Amino acid sequence: MIKTLVTTLFVLILPLTSHALLELRAGYGVNTLDKTDYTTAQLTSMSGFNLDAIFEPPMLTDLGLGLRYESLGLDVKTGGVNVGSSDLKRLSALVNYRVIDLFAYLGFIGTFGLNSDLSTTIGGVKTSYDAKFNYSIGVEGGVNLGFLSVGAEVGKIFGKFTHTGVEDIKLDSIYAKVLVGFDI
Repeated sequence: MIKTLVTTLFVLILPLTSHALLELRAGYGVNTLDKTDYTTAQLTSMSGFNLDAIFEPPMLTDLGLGLRYESLGLDVKTGGVNVGSSDLKRLSALVNYRVIDLFAYLGFIGTFGLNSDLSTTIGGVKTSYDAKFNYSIGVEGGVNLGFLSVGAEVGKIFGKFTHTGVEDIKLDSIYAKVLVGFDI
């Protein structure tokens, strides 16, 4: 009896797609930076949160279009000693395509920076950088539990930031995020 009930529920729930008109997600992530030199200092690791708003057009069932806001902090070290910090605030356009979009989902995700602000503070001197370009590509996966989704995203972010008279900062890193979302 219980086996039949579980099997019936599984058959009924599994084919249900997770399509919502709007998906709101929050996440926390960690980025491991390549060995990028900034004069004599080194940018070591980034971590922070993101907020996503993804619109899923009804006629394009596996495609999502939206915006992502990220706020990331990173340490600047010289010889293993923390000498400053950097902050990256990033607003980007987001596109995702889910190859599997049932009870569980799996797909691709990409972002393109619309407005990015990178600032560093070293020895009490704050420097702001302009974004030449920045984008990310990755894969996402997770499960949908009714209106709630829990998932993860892994990918690579690329970016170049400039400031007149100062060496460019190239932020290329592999990232991983844990995401919690609500479907509306």
